[in-house]
Amino acid sequence: MRKNLKFETYVTVSDVNNVVAFDDRVITLDGAMEEVKAKLRKGGTAVIDEFQRLRAVYLTVIAN
Repeated sequence: MRKNLKFETYVTVSDVNNVVAFDDRVITLDGAMEEVKAKLRKGGTAVIDEFQRLRAVYLTVIAN
């Protein structure tokens, strides 16, 4: 997916509290969701890899 999709934000959920950003930053899940939502609000593309690891509340946050 990384080779075939143009994206501005790419994060991989590593556990229930942390994600790894495309530039190898380890950030909190809350911080990552803020980055993802900000990118989507601006019409950008954001990828959340391993999204099945997200707590259910974050699926609602992303959907809104």
